[in-house]
Amino acid sequence: GGYTALKLAPQLDQYLRDKRESVTAIGNGKHEKSEVVEYRLQVVAWAVGLQYLTNLSENVDIDVLVVNGSNDNFVRLKTKEAQMELRSNLPLTPRTKCVIVSGGTHNYFASYSAPEQFMESNGIPGVSRNQQHARVCSETLQFLFSR
Repeated sequence: GGYTALKLAPQLDQYLRDKRESVTAIGNGKHEKSEVVEYRLQVVAWAVGLQYLTNLSENVDIDVLVVNGSNDNFVRLKTKEAQMELRSNLPLTPRTKCVIVSGGTHNYFASYSAPEQFMESNGIPGVSRNQQHARVCSETLQFLFSR
């Protein structure tokens, strides 16, 4: 999920750049360079930490939204230092941001039920699954559709 999206972001960005540069339009029987279309690659990653994180700090054409839960014991971003380290690996763009869902857990980013023995490793929820889903969806939609 989230780690793969972040890992693929630089390659996808390069692919889109190459595609944009190779677009041609046919007008008056000639091949002409088409109008350049501006784009910004947007990557959303839920429940990601530092374990497998790809450093994207140099990618200024990628905007990233990372959403984590404050009670996520799997991701382990409880300290400000860990949160700052995560942020330092993300692009330094005005739209890149990290959001912490208060009371959110690793398990509640999905829609499955974890057996009780996994609750401690995933985190004890401080909000309902529906509340976490609503906040995550709201943050994601706001990120994707606002400019």
